[in-house]
Amino acid sequence: MTKLTITNSSKSWGKPILVAVTLLSLCIEAAAQTYALAPLWYDTTNSPVGTHITTGDVNRGMAYYAASNIVFVVNKGITGSGTTPAIDALDGTTGAYLGSANVTGVVTGSSGGNFSLNYIGVANDGVLYGANLSTTPAYKIYQWTNWTTAPTIVYSGDPTGGLTTGKRVGDSIAITGSGVNTMILAAVVSGTTPTTNMVLFSTVDGVNFTPTLLDISGMAAPSGNDGPEPGYTFFTNNTFLYNPENSSTYLVQFPANFASLTSPVTATNLLTTTFGGNPVFLSYNPTAGLLATMGPVPNSTSATAKTAVSLYEVPPFSDLASALATTNFVTTNANGNFVGGVALGGVGGTNVIYALDCNNGIQAESILFTAGAIPPSISSQPVGGAFFSTLPSFTLAVAAGGTAPLYYQWQFNSVSNVATATNILAATNNTYTITNPTASVSGWYDVIVTNAGGVTNSIPVQVTVLSPTTNSAFSNLWSLSPSSRPYLDPAGNYDTRGLAFDTNTMTLLVCDKGADLGIFVLNATNGNDLFAMNTIGIGVTGDQFSLDQVGVADDGIVYACNLYDTGSTADTFAIFSWSSVSSNAVPQFAYGPSDPSAPGIQDRWGDTMAVRGAGANTEILLGSYNGFLNGPATNAALLTTTATDGTGFNALPLIITNASGIPAGFSSLGICFGAGNTFWAKSPGDDLYEIAFDPVSGNCNILLDLPSGTSGNSSFNSMSSICLDSIHNILTGITFNDVPNDLSVYQLYGTPSAPLPVPPYLSDQAFFPSNIGNSQANGVTIIKAPYIFGLDVNNGLAALTYGALTAPPFPGFPATASAVTTGKGVTITWQSYSNVSYQVEYSTLLTSNTAWTDLGSSILATNISTSYTDTNPPDVARYYRVVLP
Repeated sequence: MTKLTITNSSKSWGKPILVAVTLLSLCIEAAAQTYALAPLWYDTTNSPVGTHITTGDVNRGMAYYAASNIVFVVNKGITGSGTTPAIDALDGTTGAYLGSANVTGVVTGSSGGNFSLNYIGVANDGVLYGANLSTTPAYKIYQWTNWTTAPTIVYSGDPTGGLTTGKRVGDSIAITGSGVNTMILAAVVSGTTPTTNMVLFSTVDGVNFTPTLLDISGMAAPSGNDGPEPGYTFFTNNTFLYNPENSSTYLVQFPANFASLTSPVTATNLLTTTFGGNPVFLSYNPTAGLLATMGPVPNSTSATAKTAVSLYEVPPFSDLASALATTNFVTTNANGNFVGGVALGGVGGTNVIYALDCNNGIQAESILFTAGAIPPSISSQPVGGAFFSTLPSFTLAVAAGGTAPLYYQWQFNSVSNVATATNILAATNNTYTITNPTASVSGWYDVIVTNAGGVTNSIPVQVTVLSPTTNSAFSNLWSLSPSSRPYLDPAGNYDTRGLAFDTNTMTLLVCDKGADLGIFVLNATNGNDLFAMNTIGIGVTGDQFSLDQVGVADDGIVYACNLYDTGSTADTFAIFSWSSVSSNAVPQFAYGPSDPSAPGIQDRWGDTMAVRGAGANTEILLGSYNGFLNGPATNAALLTTTATDGTGFNALPLIITNASGIPAGFSSLGICFGAGNTFWAKSPGDDLYEIAFDPVSGNCNILLDLPSGTSGNSSFNSMSSICLDSIHNILTGITFNDVPNDLSVYQLYGTPSAPLPVPPYLSDQAFFPSNIGNSQANGVTIIKAPYIFGLDVNNGLAALTYGALTAPPFPGFPATASAVTTGKGVTITWQSYSNVSYQVEYSTLLTSNTAWTDLGSSILATNISTSYTDTNPPDVARYYRVVLP
């Protein structure tokens, strides 16, 4: 059998994680966020009914307003160029016709420009703007604060200020801002002189706009420059994107104070880039960083001719050769003027692309976004501990987050020995269970968590398997699991708290404080239930638990106590007695209700109790509990009587006179009688103490203080619930840090009346049949030769028998002894224990019956290493050894 020890590690990974990543990357490729375009609706020419979407090169501009979810489409002239225009309103989700804008007041005829309305746009506040197309100074911009009411003219005149010749303004516009911060951008085209001019309109009142001519530096004037220039959109920080030739696209910046400067104002090309497909129309969403494009537009009537509608992420500008997503606008009719428009729409301007291709209708494409996989991250690392192989199984678990699905692969020995690191077959869940552990499973464990977004590793945890300590002198008799009896409650109520053994009737008594309140009697040899004691009337007003501990004196009288933990000034601690282990015995007061505490203080009593003797020589020992009431919890109490019927006990506080440094609660959960007028005490985390007491004065003196380090494979520090066989020098207890908890049997060094101050020797371990937490460390062990019984609250009962024991090997020597010859003699050095006496001996011959002679007096060690020098050795050879005197 073996024990597993698991510890967490914060080691860096280095090579092991690189190996894991490399292997997994062969089969799982990281997935970034993706976009796709899917048809939402398509309004062809003359459909839906009532709209002015038709052929004849009349639908030249489009705009979208998110707050109302409306797509606006302009018709430059219902019956031809220069005649009455129309602006249709379509539902952005369905394309349904909502009506047409009120165009009363839009100037028609020659004074209205080449086309009365040619292009439209919507500001951020929902105000609709439309502009005519003009090759004369009669350029006009109209404003609709509500598309169902008549517009007003917010600009009329020559926006270039007469600084260009053969100019043409109005093929398209771009709008940003709202209210007094509204800006309108319009390209300037000249049929006679190549130009890099644009006009930027501003307003100080939201209803009157002023033009500023921009002269773009760093950009070559497009050749020809006599056609529409629709490819521009506002970007960010006083910039706009401009694509005048369906080839290179420019990022142009204008001065923030342009409106206060005298035209023309220089704008600067910051960079030149090229989009895949050389689009014509642009629409940018600065919040999302998305750019919608359409184009190039083919001049074809072929049914296979297509216009690309695409989506880009900008910035960066470094990789625009391919779009995030693209689809095609089927152009069944020629668009010889290469006019139309594109707009981002939907919630936040990120859900839809609307595209207008003149003579071919409007197409709406849903933007489908799939978020990139969130890489895995570990929120709860594997947690280790120490457990023996008697535990049927142990589970390592990890909690991880990230985009599903998550893939797990547990590894073995990935830290301590990279060369032997292996994936554990079939260990591909977030938990890995080690069943029936043996020494072969010792090593480091970690788990790799992978998904489409990446890979991560848990911290490594170490699993160490140790064999339980066994001794052939001890035999397991029987055990009972929690829940196997009503009074063995594993539900975390900590109800089953008392245990006693009566050698007269060979019965075991189990005390339950909870719903099954009572004292239950079992056959000590096999654990079978026999009967329950009569506990009618048990309890004292104001007590914490009516029953807690139970004990049996040598004459068979049963004693049980309540638990006093109310904090009141009333004396509510009591001990009850029964004349024998019998269902007919009736309880009576043996002590109290009273308080065994020293005068002027108030300790908590009843957590632990020991009984010995018979009749008038019966003694009851109590330990005080730390952390309750106002007592120091550094005292114990001795109850004695002159009666022979188990009644009439008097309490004597046991006060330790040399208690400097003794911890409060040193006897809280473990106290037992020793040889003569001594008792032993140990609580979890505290040292093991042997204490002599005066049964008359109550004065106590510490005889032995054994540090609570580890002894053997058992976690001696957490051991408590002790009992002592002072004849055989055996100490029993329950070790609560072992997993599962075990009934630990120790042998003391020295003699029963004079134990040596060295840690006891772990001789045997009997494990309880379950592994349920016992954070309160409640338990009892009973040892009366040749039987040992243990109760671990929440974990059941265990029973042992034992036979003749051999003396334990004394630790520390002679394996580490050495002798060094110097000019002053021979020095012998050996490992030692403080306060232990050693004797150096010598002989001149080594035979089967060598006679050894003491060399000097015995030495009382004061440290972990002790030396003695033979200063005048004779010329003949000497052999040395170190023994206990």
